[in-house]
Formats: sequence, structure tokens, C-alpha cells
Amino acid sequence: MQIKGSFYGVEKTEKLLSTALAGIRHDIAESPLADSITAVILGGSYGRGEGGSANDGGLCNDLDFFVLVPKFAPRKKIAAIFRRISAKWSEKLAIEVDFASPCTIEHFRRNAATLMIRDLLAAHYVIFGPADCFADIKKIPRRDLPFSEGARLLLNRGTGILLAEARLQQGMENNHDSEFIIRNLHKAALGCGDALLIANHLLADSGTERKTNLKRLKIPENLYSAYSEALNYKYRPDHENCCELSSWLNSTKKLFMETVSTFMALTTLPPTRSKKSRAHYARAIFRDVSNTIPGHMRNVILNILYFKKLPDRFLLTVHPRLKIFSMLLNALKNPEDHDLRKRYLELWHRFN
Repeated sequence: MQIKGSFYGVEKTEKLLSTALAGIRHDIAESPLADSITAVILGGSYGRGEGGSANDGGLCNDLDFFVLVPKFAPRKKIAAIFRRISAKWSEKLAIEVDFASPCTIEHFRRNAATLMIRDLLAAHYVIFGPADCFADIKKIPRRDLPFSEGARLLLNRGTGILLAEARLQQGMENNHDSEFIIRNLHKAALGCGDALLIANHLLADSGTERKTNLKRLKIPENLYSAYSEALNYKYRPDHENCCELSSWLNSTKKLFMETVSTFMALTTLPPTRSKKSRAHYARAIFRDVSNTIPGHMRNVILNILYFKKLPDRFLLTVHPRLKIFSMLLNALKNPEDHDLRKRYLELWHRFN
């Protein structure tokens, strides 16, 4: 099973990836519910041909798979099969091999406007099933990604900073801890840049194109530099030339806060296309993209269920994911408030 999955096309990396994908495909085909699986698709960095290569030629990014099933497939049983395959290959490859929950084609069609599914539809590699399994789904132009996708990206990357800070406070026991911190700080820099690109309708498919578009935005030099370094790290990780982690974490937090302020301020800029477009992007920070009555009803129920933990108890129609954004910022500003961090992470795990 040949695939060009790494950015630099390192021969050893490509051979290892092809061998792993062939083995995973074999395990899927031999599983008792193989006939109930429509397709398994590799997304993420390696699915886009932008995966990293370790110095020894090994894989260094996660393998992210998506599982497509028919409407009435036994999803729980299929998910259990993929958990076993995930555990086996994660141990073999020494990276995370992750399979998303089995979903029907309607799920992908319904979520085509999200950043994750948009990235998947733009570039992927089918390891099991028909290569054209997504042919009937209309691809959303990147310039039309909802503003809320930038907010969600910042939420997740800010959470990565919070987790890195917690790991640093606990004391690093091995190289795995330092790599965890380094990886999350670099991902935060990439997330900051990509969020601003989404807000300016300039997000591109590849990392190099995104870097070029960031230059066009004339962003602060420290963000452009951090983005460039993070991109280099993604393609060829280097743990030896890293600065003191505590100082780096603090500068990344500052960069993140500045980016959030810039991102939010963009909602008040004159519209680039129409008043309707401007209103959509401004509202998207505070409510669901769909803005439907069933969506509001769902949000009311979620807010009531988590009433005591959410930062704003009265905006009942607003999705909790966006309401906890302020909780994240407070947790980053108050690193010694462990109760706040714990409460935030519980909500983030629930609504992420």
C-alpha cells in the first residue's frame, strides 16, 4: 500500500507508513464485522501528505482515521474492534493510532463546514473500502469556513497550553513529558495563525500556503516566527534546540492572549462581502452555526444540566463550548487556581 504521507518524502518513513497501513487494513478486513464497514480513511497530517519524519525515519505524528459505516451498522461493536486495533498499532508504532467513532455518510455531509471535516474532504487516503466514498459530499470553500471554527480551534489550542502548563508544574519525569509540552506549544502557535487565517478568509490547504498567507496579513513578527518554527517542527521534530520551557510557555500564553484579542476584534471590522456575512461571523462566536430552534432547545438542556459549572448561567441558548472560552482564559491567567483548571477541563472533555 503505497502512499506519500510525509512532507519530505523520507524513504524510511514512507516504507514504515505503507507497511503499517497495509497491516491495519489486513486487521480490518479480517475482523468479524468487516462487511459492516463501508470505508476507513486516513486523515490528519499523513493523509494530507504533510506528516513528519523523525530523525531516525520513524513516524512522529498521530495516525488519524475516520470510519464510515452504513446507517444501521452495529456501531458499538465496530468501535470495540477499532479500539483493539488502535491499541495494537499504537504500541507497535510508538505513536497514537486513533480511530474516530463510526459514522454514516450523513454525519460527514452535515459537518462539512467544520474545519476537521473540511480538511479531511480536501485530502485523505482510503485504506479500506471505495476510494470515492466522499464523492457525493459538497466541499465547502475554505474562505466560507464559519468564524466559530476559528474560535473552536483557539479553544482547543489554548487547552493544549493549559495541559502543558499542568505537566510542567507537576515536574517532568522523562523525555515524554518534555515532548508533550513542546508539541502543545508548537500546536498553539499553528492554531493562532490558522485562526486568524480563518477570520480573514485566507486559510489554505497546505502549511506552506498558510504561512505565505500569514505573511500577507502582516501579523506581528513574533507570531509569524513562532508559526514558522512550529511548521518546521511538525515536518521534522527537533527536541534538542528548544529554549527553557517555562519561559517559552509564558511567551506562548502571551501570544495566545494577543491572538484571541485580535481574533475577537475582527468581528467589528467592516464586512468584506455583505452585511449578512458580517452578522453571521459576529454571531458565530456566541451561538451555534446552525442557529436553529432544535439547536437552541438542545443548548438549553445542556446549560441546565451543567448549570453550576458554567461561567454564565443565564445565556441558556448559547452552546456551553463557547461559554467556557472565558473560563479557559481565566484558567490561563490564574495558573495556581487548580480547581478552576479542573472544572474547565471537565467541561472541555464533555463538550469538545
